Amino acid sequence: MAAEAIEALCPLADDAQAPAAPAGRLDDLDGKTIGLLSNDMFRADKVLACVAEEVRRRYPRAKVIPWEEFPRVSAMGDVHRSVAEVTEALRRRRPDAVVASTGA
Repeated sequence: MAAEAIEALCPLADDAQAPAAPAGRLDDLDGKTIGLLSNDMFRADKVLACVAEEVRRRYPRAKVIPWEEFPRVSAMGDVHRSVAEVTEALRRRRPDAVVASTGA
């Protein structure tokens, strides 16, 4: 009986590009515009509604752009198109900060 060769493959790969530096942090949200992004996963709308309510409560001069006014962030289907649509919407609306929900 011949020995069977088994080849193990590692699912990890090198990063396609170097990680970007994190964005600078805002000192305060008062008077700022906050964009909310959703990927439409389970209860993402509930999470973002709570975030919007809390931002408005704590920072009455802040403007909240609801998730319904942005394209959905999606890892399903045409990811490149989804990223391009969200990027363009963010460039048009120019929020000072973004809160993205991935749902529960």
